[in-house]
Amino acid sequence: MTQAQLSDLVLVAAPGGLATVRQQCASALAPDSLLRDPAGPLTLQYEAAAKEAWPRAKEAMLTVWGGKASAEKRKQLSDAMTPQFLGNILAPLMAKSLTPESCPAVDHVIALLAPLPPRNLGDLVATMVALDQAHKTQNGPLPICKS
Repeated sequence: MTQAQLSDLVLVAAPGGLATVRQQCASALAPDSLLRDPAGPLTLQYEAAAKEAWPRAKEAMLTVWGGKASAEKRKQLSDAMTPQFLGNILAPLMAKSLTPESCPAVDHVIALLAPLPPRNLGDLVATMVALDQAHKTQNGPLPICKS
């Protein structure tokens, strides 16, 4: 998977991630938190970016999970994939890692990223994963190409 493909996957997962953070951190969010408004501009911005990134993210998922599958299996996998499918995979992982103590920091990061285009979030996460893998001797579950 390339960094660009991972960036697209992050963008597709972002609306669900925001919803998960909103739900898990409801009691720890400041009254003026951007996350308090589920239909606000931040959510709408990330939903639009997710919609635009979905075709590329779907292809990335097919490459990773169905790369050596038969054409019939790839078609079945492709038909089953939706942006919600990706969110359903990632939301429990995110929810498990959020604690009330971590919510203010997550809220702060979201506030820092809010004025930037959503693509910055995807690219930032993809770059961090690539940097992390560059320091490891083994590939992680999502190997990122160096090019």
